[in-house]
Amino acid sequence: MFMVKYLQTLVLFLLQWSTNPFKLPKPPPLKNLRPSLPSLQHFGKVNNRRFHINLAILHLSAIFTIGTVLPQQSIALSPPEEAWGLINKYYLDRTYNGQDWNEMKGRISDNYQVASLVSTLGDKYSRYLTPAQYSAIQKFDLVGVGVLLMPDSDGDISVGAPPVPGSVSDRSGIKSGDKVLEVNGKATKGRTAFDIIEELGKEENDVVQFTVKSGGGEVRKIPLQRTFTKVADPVSFTTKNSKKDGKIGYIRISEFNSKLSPSLASALSKLEAEGVSKYVIDLRGNGGGSFQSAVEVAGFFTGPDKLATMVVDGDAKRMEFKTPSETQAILRKDDDLVIWVDKGSASASEVLATALQSNCRAIVAGEGSFGKGLIQAVYGLSDGSGLVLTVAKYETPRGESIQGVGVQPDVKESLDFLPGVSKGVDGMDWAKVKMLEGMCAMPTPSAK
Repeated sequence: MFMVKYLQTLVLFLLQWSTNPFKLPKPPPLKNLRPSLPSLQHFGKVNNRRFHINLAILHLSAIFTIGTVLPQQSIALSPPEEAWGLINKYYLDRTYNGQDWNEMKGRISDNYQVASLVSTLGDKYSRYLTPAQYSAIQKFDLVGVGVLLMPDSDGDISVGAPPVPGSVSDRSGIKSGDKVLEVNGKATKGRTAFDIIEELGKEENDVVQFTVKSGGGEVRKIPLQRTFTKVADPVSFTTKNSKKDGKIGYIRISEFNSKLSPSLASALSKLEAEGVSKYVIDLRGNGGGSFQSAVEVAGFFTGPDKLATMVVDGDAKRMEFKTPSETQAILRKDDDLVIWVDKGSASASEVLATALQSNCRAIVAGEGSFGKGLIQAVYGLSDGSGLVLTVAKYETPRGESIQGVGVQPDVKESLDFLPGVSKGVDGMDWAKVKMLEGMCAMPTPSAK
């Protein structure tokens, strides 16, 4: 159970970055697509390359930012040495691009750069972040204090990496390795980092109080002022009335961010109250975002405890992620649902689309999606810089990989009108949708 609890916190946030350092190659024909970097915010320590992950949380809405709670060392490691160790423990490709990774460690000198080390992996998704780029992560911070929490080797909640430079945690003297004994007066012992951050993410208080024990044994109660960057509402919706098909709801999701879950729940509830019985969810051009949001909102359609996706590490160990047990379906079981995708639909969009498709809850229409099935973690280094590293991949509930392949639609058609425009709703063949829904077979991935 100890390992399972940690693993359940593994994959929470696939981040769609809107800044150039994280921009992936543009899949034609879209010119401004910024597919998501599926970054792990809740990644932690893998012991002996086993899938025993102590997960960490830095910014609860977007990024799987990983930190490593390092023991106190008499000799400080340089950032390249830190990066070598992180790659050695966590990198998905255990051949390290066909290199002798121990031999590579011997090449590290005073002038060696992290970027040079990462480039030897030949991985376009793994990269070095300058301190300014790493600080940009804070725009996705749901907790609002710029600190990374994760279990240490003793199972205690600790600060897993240096706080975001300039954040309130940084200014308050919180250090990497400090133990967090209490949060808002509630003991952290026996709780996961995910439990704590999820609870904080639901609170609207401007101040959170940490009880912190430093490496020297000093215990302090530290009130931390929470600050947030404004996040745009990613949901827009409208209805169409059809004499043949009745009232149709069209919902556009532009990205998977911290506002998606409450906004989508509100939109679906309003449309249900208006008597909508057929839905189109438009994910075209949506490069992704929060992995957790994708898994959570899938439950609005499937109900609780449905397999949404699986994460696989470099040793082929699998972890299942299901819709939250407390999430109830908002749509009625007989409501028809179509997901629109195109080459611009990536990462978290693909997680949601395959979760609903595999669970026989939606028909996917359009083109094949982008095909981004690799997961990156973002690690903080001691000098304030960061490391983006490919650490895992995800599979659909049917046990299929979409990397380089994409989500294959049930109905292949060109949706050449702009995302956000509900023009195509009028031409949907809802009789065909109903037929395809009836032909769907549920997955049996546990046998794999």
